[in-house]
Amino acid sequence: MHGGALGTLLLKRADLEGPGIAVLNLGGFANPDVLLVQRDGPPQIVKDWGRRSAWVRVLVAPWLARHEAAMLARADGIEGVPRLLGRIDRLALAMEYLEGQPLRRHAHGRALPPSFFAALESILDGLAQRGVVYLDLRSPTNVLLTPRGAPALVDLGSAIALPLPRRWILGLERSALAKVTFPGRSTAIWVIPGITNSIGSSTVSTFSSGLLIA
Repeated sequence: MHGGALGTLLLKRADLEGPGIAVLNLGGFANPDVLLVQRDGPPQIVKDWGRRSAWVRVLVAPWLARHEAAMLARADGIEGVPRLLGRIDRLALAMEYLEGQPLRRHAHGRALPPSFFAALESILDGLAQRGVVYLDLRSPTNVLLTPRGAPALVDLGSAIALPLPRRWILGLERSALAKVTFPGRSTAIWVIPGITNSIGSSTVSTFSSGLLIA
């Protein structure tokens, strides 16, 4: 391993096997394996296309890795977005590990407070200021609830840079966030897996871009 961003040790491919490696998600087709690497220094998240088919490794994976690295670099310094630590090789990149619980959509659960969605919109605003549109808000697992109750946005591989005015980009992202929060049924809300209760006759009202169970 050698020096990465802000003194973080950047991994080499040989470091992606052995002790201290946890597989968070096994990729398939053109999707990477997502690894949590806990070796020397702070934990890191690695996206690795090294186990994909030969044609994906040659034609697709290098572009995908380069694209996500570029989006993370654009987002550098935005609170709630992981820092890019560097490219391990043409098929893998490393980023900061952000601790948090991925969200789920479910018909029963405890609604998140308005401050959570306001903070999430702040992250989207920060991306919009840098010309980045986040395209995968329909997958709530890309949003984490951190231990301090704040949102974090991961998987910038689905983000793109567009030469559009900031207000247009932010409008697109807020529209996508609203569609996620209102997926066609009035009882659907953002919840944390494992934290459930019965909605019963609760009243569903809107706030910001979320739902509130009152």
